[in-house]
Amino acid sequence: MAGDLSLVYDFIRESDDQPTQQGKFTRVQCLEFFAKFPDPELWEIINAGDWISVEPGLPTIREGEENPSFYVLVDGEVSVFKGDRKIVELGQGDCFGEMGIALGRYRSATILATTVVTVLKLRSLIIERASINRQLRFQRKFLCTLIERLEYATDNMSGPSG
Repeated sequence: MAGDLSLVYDFIRESDDQPTQQGKFTRVQCLEFFAKFPDPELWEIINAGDWISVEPGLPTIREGEENPSFYVLVDGEVSVFKGDRKIVELGQGDCFGEMGIALGRYRSATILATTVVTVLKLRSLIIERASINRQLRFQRKFLCTLIERLEYATDNMSGPSG
């Protein structure tokens, strides 16, 4: 009986560290990434996704790994590395990993947490099995993100103006 009580105590203690489903909804609802998603779809996404915390200096994604998921930063900041070169920093509301889903390739960059990070991890199957309207919302958001990153890369390659 003591062992069973110990397991129950560990479960209760661990669940105290995780936000409630309502808390997750509230935190995700205000993110720009999900601005066009209706509340019922957000609930489905939250219930289907994994809520992950990553400590500073640890990777969320490693270059070269196969990982059919994408991530939305709920809290914190990450740095994106290609090899040893830092490419960009991302913060709350940004997403990463969408290229791996769109192209079905191995990861082309490493994502390192620079602060304590909370991410919502969504597997590609969640998108593939979603309604057409939800798939379109995800794809539109991915396309906008890729365009923004292309503009950023173009600006960096062209150097300072003037």
